[in-house]
Amino acid sequence: MTRATSTWRRVRELSTVTRATILFAIGLLAYLLVLPVAWQLGGSTAAATAGVASLLCLGGVFSAFTLSELFGTSLPAHVSLGMSMLPRMMIPLVIGSALHFSHPQLANHGLLVYVAAFYFVMLAAEVGVTLPVNLGPTSAGPSAAGPIDTDLGPSLARR
Repeated sequence: MTRATSTWRRVRELSTVTRATILFAIGLLAYLLVLPVAWQLGGSTAAATAGVASLLCLGGVFSAFTLSELFGTSLPAHVSLGMSMLPRMMIPLVIGSALHFSHPQLANHGLLVYVAAFYFVMLAAEVGVTLPVNLGPTSAGPSAAGPIDTDLGPSLARR
């Protein structure tokens, strides 16, 4: 097992609260990295705009994380994927668009640009702490990793 595989496997085996805390920490770190740039570009309003975008993406990722923790193992993979993808994408996009059109100051300081930036960071973080890890062959050989689970559920098996 490679070092990266064992690290991700350990993260996946942590408690739900710990993994949610990791997601929050990654979101906060992303905001703190963007904050100086936002402040330089537009002062406190741009920093607040970046904060709003970060909170929107955190809300989307926490809703997706919660749904995948509640129902992820009991549903077919494609249903679980869609169920977690929709809130992760729609919460920041719909609420961000509504704020963009109703608050010109947020629009002028690039709310949707910040939403797009934070969305991809939080998507990668949520996938990293949610998906079971099987990164391929281990050092013991290709068969030691076991087969990749390709079960898409009963609805696709009937076709």
